Amino acid sequence: MNKYLLFLFLLPLFSSAQTDKKEITKIYSLALGDFIKAANKKNGKAFDTLFVGKRKNGSEDDFPDIELPSIIEHTQIKLITPKEGEKTQNAV
Repeated sequence: MNKYLLFLFLLPLFSSAQTDKKEITKIYSLALGDFIKAANKKNGKAFDTLFVGKRKNGSEDDFPDIELPSIIEHTQIKLITPKEGEKTQNAV
């Protein structure tokens, strides 16, 4: 799991021209799937939804321009902006 998570955070540092969107989507999906499995195992409970921040600040480490599957490992995947994330956190 750690190798995918590390790659997930380092991946945006590579030029999108080096890897096509299909491959990037596959890597992100695998990494998120491994994260979900490990977190579910550690917590003893399954997530029903995982919110992923789709940050776009105009920098090299922005979230790539990809569409993730809506469900990974029986968990809904929701891409949200940082502002949406802040609103959700403040509402709790």
